[in-house]
Amino acid sequence: MTVLADNRKIFNYSQRLAASKAKIAFRTYQLLEKGGHDAQVSTWQKLAKLFGIPAAAITASLEKPFREPVDSVYRASLLMLQKPSHWSLALFDFVDAFRRTRDLALVATPPDLGLETRLQVLLAAVVEQLCRELALAPPLWLNAMSVLPQPWFVADVQNLKAMAIIESPIAFRKRGIFVLSNFLDRA
Repeated sequence: MTVLADNRKIFNYSQRLAASKAKIAFRTYQLLEKGGHDAQVSTWQKLAKLFGIPAAAITASLEKPFREPVDSVYRASLLMLQKPSHWSLALFDFVDAFRRTRDLALVATPPDLGLETRLQVLLAAVVEQLCRELALAPPLWLNAMSVLPQPWFVADVQNLKAMAIIESPIAFRKRGIFVLSNFLDRA
């Protein structure tokens, strides 16, 4: 886990010294740093204390997904992280829920930052488009969302690229994403 290694290096600790100071097994520390171990909350709290991070921050970050509405864009991003090849299922479940409820709580929290950039940007475009469609105020986090450095044609079918350039709604086009006008349509 890069973040753990970065913190350790800031303190100029070896892995063995960090493990000793945190009062955890050296092998546990090694596995955590590699991302090959699921630690107990108490272990994360020991590491947080070692690196001067409030233990409450660890607990809050673990609880965050549970505080978010089930059908939120944030929870959709977590599902996309779990199953990257099935990202469209999570996306369209969110779209259906947001259209059905018009609940701004579903778009209050941005996608998880661990999600691939192009999927974060896609979710931002979808949220903006849905807010326009439903005449709702878009969330402020959309302003901080980047533009893709390279155009992304979501359909990835050569014959449809020209149509996607013409038909893409502005919320997508301005972020470098190109979709057909019926992208968000459901049967």
